[in-house]
Amino acid sequence: MLEESARLLPVEVKSGRTVNDEFFSALRKWLKYAGKLGGAPALVYGGEESYVRSGIRVMSWRDL
Repeated sequence: MLEESARLLPVEVKSGRTVNDEFFSALRKWLKYAGKLGGAPALVYGGEESYVRSGIRVMSWRDL
């Protein structure tokens, strides 16, 4: 969890090189319950590409 001004930004890290739907379950719950305190969640994984999927920023570990 990162704090940015008055918002909380969740970051989840997965070691897998391919993204699957299970990676998003906790971050989807975050989007549902965080309300105004919630910022855009991010998923860092062991793959090569960075993109946005269902409102969640997916980041290659190389882009950190």
